[in-house]
Amino acid sequence: MLPSALRRAAAARRPIHWISTVDQCNRLVERLLSSERPALAVDCEGPRLGRFGRLSLMQLASDDGIFLIDVETGGPNIVQSVSPLLESREVVKVFHDCREDASILLHQHQVSLAAVFDTQVAHSLWLERKNFDTYQASLAEVLRTFLVGTYRKHRWDELESREMVPARWVERPLQPQALRYAAEGVAHLLPLQRALQRELGDPNGDLVVRRSANY
Repeated sequence: MLPSALRRAAAARRPIHWISTVDQCNRLVERLLSSERPALAVDCEGPRLGRFGRLSLMQLASDDGIFLIDVETGGPNIVQSVSPLLESREVVKVFHDCREDASILLHQHQVSLAAVFDTQVAHSLWLERKNFDTYQASLAEVLRTFLVGTYRKHRWDELESREMVPARWVERPLQPQALRYAAEGVAHLLPLQRALQRELGDPNGDLVVRRSANY
């Protein structure tokens, strides 16, 4: 059942779905793998990510909807249900700074990401092209640079000013702030990917995918 607080999320311009069982997840993955969509936005949340972390929530977004996968409730098996999608080389996964996400998926769930387009990597490539010093930009900064209208419309200034407490990712039900943060974290990654590809003259994103593989 969809938590009511999601209806107030700024990202709710597309349907938002709460996925908490393996059966629900299996049906979702089957549908997404059979879709002709070339890319899918992905993010992970938990009290701590990385090699020794704990994954509580995984967010997916297509152009048609946003899907919040409740790992805290569904357990490790729900992550395994998503693994065919995450490991597929046919579906590009769009992340912003995938390193900690990739680490927890590999070391805690034995899932190896493939075909990743990392928007932080793409931003660094853009800086290189401009002969600027490279650095690790936040998602908010990259949105401000390439999709400033989206940044303003969805009040990302509020998200930046209200720091998320990591321990709250294990709470059920999730608090409204966490739900909004989760949905917004993936809602704009696909438009951002397309904007970055245009800026880089990389229409298929192959350059960024190759660079992201070594990130």
